[in-house]
Amino acid sequence: MPEGAIVEARPVDIMAAPISTQEECRVVLRVGSKVMVLMARELFSTTEGSFLPEVHKNMKEWPGGNQLTYAIDQPRRGNDFELTRMIPSTLLVTGDKGVAGGAYTVLPDKTIQMLMVYVNQEAARQPEDCLKTAGSILATLAPGGKHLDLNPRTQMFPLFSKTQSLTIELPAGWIATFQPGPDFLVYHVLHVRPYGHGGQTMGIYVGMNPGYQHSQEGQNCEVNQVPGELLGQQTTWFEWKRKGDAGTGYCAAEAISQVSSSDHCLIHAFMYAKDDSGLEQLRSVTSTLKVRGMMYTAVRKYWFPGVAVIVLIMVAIAGVRVYRHRRRKHDAPKPCEK
Repeated sequence: MPEGAIVEARPVDIMAAPISTQEECRVVLRVGSKVMVLMARELFSTTEGSFLPEVHKNMKEWPGGNQLTYAIDQPRRGNDFELTRMIPSTLLVTGDKGVAGGAYTVLPDKTIQMLMVYVNQEAARQPEDCLKTAGSILATLAPGGKHLDLNPRTQMFPLFSKTQSLTIELPAGWIATFQPGPDFLVYHVLHVRPYGHGGQTMGIYVGMNPGYQHSQEGQNCEVNQVPGELLGQQTTWFEWKRKGDAGTGYCAAEAISQVSSSDHCLIHAFMYAKDDSGLEQLRSVTSTLKVRGMMYTAVRKYWFPGVAVIVLIMVAIAGVRVYRHRRRKHDAPKPCEK
């Protein structure tokens, strides 16, 4: 990015949670009244081969895709990184912003990211400069030092309590993100799948004022109530399906439970999947949600790493002792031969 660019989160409503930095990054460049914004978003999808064919398929879904042509090229392509850059033939201005370009990247772990470059109306008065600058910025994209942790693991979710935390068992290929709200917490659990295969996602709200998602679906949505458990407590699960065109429908389920009988804090788990099998996978992951006490949290956070450090130190000391013993044996004077 040019000098003066800063990382600045997207503004949100005062009562809303900001977008997680694990999902989205926003870089802003201001020159007087002119503003250029680079938005980078993790798609939580993977690809095995080149992503270029999918880029051509998705062109109509890009801003102005039905009326603009995009120059598509790949400044960088290799086994460890693929960059596909798209620059529109003209600057498309809609409302208070213009689209100056975009890109898809494929990192060494085969995960896909999407980037867009926007400008405000002041900057859009110089369209050629905007397109040129956007193209130059996008051409410099390269892999960073971070990557998604897709290993199977026990994921810990802090609560407002100082003595408790939530844990969930994530299978391989699952990721967790975090959104801190003004008086609530939201965790998202997602299944990273091949691009275009649909995904499974679960939200975990922690706070005092959860709101059921099914109540926002409208009267045409049939909701079934199913008895079940959440956090080991008996509760009611609400399940429904939403039909959509061209495979846009989904299955959903949600439930609310207290963290514990002595805690007024509530847990609202809500999940969405493309089909019943995907929803069943989410139910399986959700069943591993547990409330852990401070001792478990402290052991996992401090004791396990502490033991690992101690073991490493002991191995290093043993190695030094073996080296010194061999050195002394080697340097010892040998008896004279007759």
